Amino acid sequence: MAPMDEIFITSTRVEGQHGSKPGDHSMILMRKVVGSEAVTIPILVDLYAYVGKSPINPFPCTYSIGNFIDLNQDGVLEVTVQFERWEGFGASVFQVNGQNVEQVLGSTCINP
Repeated sequence: MAPMDEIFITSTRVEGQHGSKPGDHSMILMRKVVGSEAVTIPILVDLYAYVGKSPINPFPCTYSIGNFIDLNQDGVLEVTVQFERWEGFGASVFQVNGQNVEQVLGSTCINP
């Protein structure tokens, strides 16, 4: 078995699509050993906060990992991520090259 280079972590706590509560979040992180240290690299992170009694983002997104694949066969890992929010959804592709993570493709559909 080949050693793993990266570990991906997802965490979501959102109780509804209409509003968020303190502590609600959705995130995807990558953990990677660099030298002798573990490094955490955020892919997508939404931490829902409040100003006064109103949420900053009343329609939170939730993220999930779709797939790990080398889409263009260049030897560099791509990660597909799906997201949902009230009256919308979409997907993005992130290229993971060492500690560098870059969104290279994305599409969003918002229901009229």
